Amino acid sequence: MTLEELDGFFCALVAGPELVPPSEFLPEVFGGDIPEFKDMEEARRITDLLMRHWNGIADTLAKDEIYLPYVYQQEDESTPANEWACGFMTGTTMRHDSWSKLINDEDHGGVILPMMILYHEHDPDLEMRPGPITPEQRKDLLAYMAVGTLKIYHYFKADREAHKSPFEYDPVKRGPKIGLNEPCPCGSGKKYKRCCGAS
Repeated sequence: MTLEELDGFFCALVAGPELVPPSEFLPEVFGGDIPEFKDMEEARRITDLLMRHWNGIADTLAKDEIYLPYVYQQEDESTPANEWACGFMTGTTMRHDSWSKLINDEDHGGVILPMMILYHEHDPDLEMRPGPITPEQRKDLLAYMAVGTLKIYHYFKADREAHKSPFEYDPVKRGPKIGLNEPCPCGSGKKYKRCCGAS
């Protein structure tokens, strides 16, 4: 995948109805099998870069902010965004049945239309192609894609919660630090250093 495709792909996976594990989506990112890395350091570095990009998208959407798609700017300064839309639509195929809920929703399904329009712009099946897209319309489609991604994220929020694995836990937060000479929090009445803090 190109970086533009990857950005669209990750947006669909983050905003979508279910968490797709890396073991499923990484082969798609690499165009088949996960490549053999020369060593663990290279594998870690590449995985870290991918996850950092994923987390950037996830953090933006979780803050209820619009994520601006990463799209290549052409020499004529246009931004076709077809690769981004292709990546996004590929992401929807990872959980096609779950995405059908949105696509078939008469009230909310329109949020995915900009992605579908740009995805099919150069479709070999002429019946699937939209009409010609002016530069102004393309600019509007890009804006609708950005807003649409956030709307999709909200639309599927309950689905993501319902599909959350019982083994996914919120991170444990440390409580306040207990001084060695303070009373032990277990309620024994002893100093912490002579009770639970002794081990």
